[in-house]
Amino acid sequence: MTYHTLKCPHCRKVINRVTGSPDYIGNPIRKCPWCGGLYIDSFTREWVTKSPYKRFMFLIEKPFAGAFLSFILIAGILFMAAKVNIIISLIVGAVIAIAVFIVWYFVRKPSIREEIDKSIERTKSAKYVALLKNAGLKIYKIKGVEIGTINDEENSSLQDIDIKKEKDSSLTLY
Repeated sequence: MTYHTLKCPHCRKVINRVTGSPDYIGNPIRKCPWCGGLYIDSFTREWVTKSPYKRFMFLIEKPFAGAFLSFILIAGILFMAAKVNIIISLIVGAVIAIAVFIVWYFVRKPSIREEIDKSIERTKSAKYVALLKNAGLKIYKIKGVEIGTINDEENSSLQDIDIKKEKDSSLTLY
């Protein structure tokens, strides 16, 4: 397992250390708890900064992995323990894997949909989109969504409270 360490670019202190490859949806602009400087969190991305392929993979990656593992497990157990024909084991394993995928996908979907909606709402602010572009993030178009269209500061959904401190775990989806 790999460790990823996130350090503040201003004070060089360790802000976060995680295992694996975290991928969260949310505001990537964070405030260092040590020095108060702003930095870009490499573990968190807005929905519009993900390519269409990355969006697709974000939605199906974990349900697909769970379905694949359940397929291997069920087919293997049926074939080895019950002395069932391999074809029947594969068919039963595939049916159960499809059921696992559908259940996992639809159980995860409401919480992810809520995070995606919040992300899209934040990216309607022209000031926020300009900030993301200045940070070096590419903005991808989403069909039916106008990105960076709100210019009025009062109507902007970007608030100072949207810039989270690293210890805030409200953006964790998994």
